[in-house]
Amino acid sequence: MPLRYMRATIGLCWSINRGTIQLQQIHSYMAELYRLSQRSNINVYNYPENCRREVEDRRIILFDDHRTILDVLYFAMQEGHFNGEVPSIISFDYHDDSVGLSSEVRQRANSLRKSCSVKRNDEKIWQFVEFSLGGMDDDWVRAGMELGLIKHYIGFGHHCSANNIDQGFEQYRSLDEVMHHLYSNGHLDGELGNRGVIGDESYGWQQKRNDLLDDIQYHHRHFDEGDIKPFVLDIDLDCFSTDCFDHTIAWPEAIFIERYQNPKVSSFIHFLINRASLITICRETGCCGGVGEANRILELLDYFWFDGALKTQRIV
Repeated sequence: MPLRYMRATIGLCWSINRGTIQLQQIHSYMAELYRLSQRSNINVYNYPENCRREVEDRRIILFDDHRTILDVLYFAMQEGHFNGEVPSIISFDYHDDSVGLSSEVRQRANSLRKSCSVKRNDEKIWQFVEFSLGGMDDDWVRAGMELGLIKHYIGFGHHCSANNIDQGFEQYRSLDEVMHHLYSNGHLDGELGNRGVIGDESYGWQQKRNDLLDDIQYHHRHFDEGDIKPFVLDIDLDCFSTDCFDHTIAWPEAIFIERYQNPKVSSFIHFLINRASLITICRETGCCGGVGEANRILELLDYFWFDGALKTQRIV
């Protein structure tokens, strides 16, 4: 066999074998993530093969309290899910969950980051998340940065009265001297529009816009090709709730369709779903108007975004 053909054959075999190894690693990570379903307050769903995806198997992690996401992130990182990198969070939430931490909590998180990165200890992380963070689930973002679990936080759907991020964009330096970005934005339809931070090329605060586009890898009205920086697509169901006569209720389906199912927004959402390393959903029923209203929102997301992967029943 001529040498050039031998080289080509060897290269092809290496490419196939390397692809097989990478695929085996992906399935191994997914299998490990499924073990989270053995914990209380956490359910794990597989994103089906027939869905609109660009990557292999993906898990959707569903839980009640938003700070639980830190337990999930630590578990996933320890299992090698993000290839040794710290993921960013792209979140849809009514609140920004970015309340500042006391110096004591920051120091405790920093100490945990050092000890638990050397020797795995899921229980210590769980104890910190459960008992050291606020019961209002409003401070997990900065805590995750101090723990070394979150790189940047990009939030959409924030209500102005719930804003703890200074003027909607903040640079936050954790105690390990890592600089993080925090963004607070309105609903995606507005931010993709002519006056929004993503859609308006003449947006008044160019540093915020440029950094945000870099952090979500979106330029010239398209997502960047090539390597995707790891990120978690995070959804708090209360993002799609509203107040009516002193009651909190789920968005009517017509409103959801108008704001999130128009072609521009729907396309953007499905690109995020397809590119995400992991998807997390927080029920947060107390902020949705109760279990029934939270279930209505979950059903809308399952039907329009996840093609029934969450096994919900249509509510009419």
